[in-house]
Amino acid sequence: MNGIVLKTEKNKSIVLTQDGVYCRIPRKDFHMVGSTVRVGPSGGMATRPGSRSFRRNVVQAFAAAAACFVVLLGSIQVAGAWDRDAYSLYVDINPSLRFSVNGINQVVGVAPLNEEGIALIEEADLSGDVQTVATSIIETAEAQGYDLDDSITFTVVTEDPDTLAYIQEVAGSKLLGDKGVEVQVLICTPEEETEALLLGITPRKYKLAQRVARETSGLTFEEALKLNTGHLSALDQGEVSMEDPVIIV
Repeated sequence: MNGIVLKTEKNKSIVLTQDGVYCRIPRKDFHMVGSTVRVGPSGGMATRPGSRSFRRNVVQAFAAAAACFVVLLGSIQVAGAWDRDAYSLYVDINPSLRFSVNGINQVVGVAPLNEEGIALIEEADLSGDVQTVATSIIETAEAQGYDLDDSITFTVVTEDPDTLAYIQEVAGSKLLGDKGVEVQVLICTPEEETEALLLGITPRKYKLAQRVARETSGLTFEEALKLNTGHLSALDQGEVSMEDPVIIV
């Protein structure tokens, strides 16, 4: 069975297989984000996505379409600065995308995480640095009719303060600000990204569930994961309370 590498770690790779199973397999030298690899019958540590809607979207995007929609962009060799996957950035509008970014903030790969994301990357210009590509993504989303009045979320997977500062600068940049777009920035550790992927959810939902559970009396993290992302975001922003009707996915 084939699978797509979503993330590489020191000794393991996280792969999404053709039948929608996430598994952690031993990393090989040729494993890169977006590459297609063979997964044995045992598959390694595996879990099916816990959210029905997420499972439907991701499996259709990566498996049912029988095509790899991960766009790997041309490399620019710069001595001392080239790192194929220095960090990852998740962009959530309604289309959800994962950027693989190198050591000089150039986007080297883009993966859609739902069907809407596929339609978005088919039209957007994906070449350039994070600010250029993010701007193109937002402009394309606007042209496709998405409501940009809702907050857009950047979830950056890093432990480097300089990277976080750069993403925060991009989120508040004039290019995005001129459109009146509000961009929320979340930070996620590589370990949290791994846990989120193996749970079958985006790092954004993982972080929101973590924060809402911590700040809501009587709500566990596991219970928070059962809420949809919109409800979690509303709870996080104080727009609703747990006494309001709860939406379960």
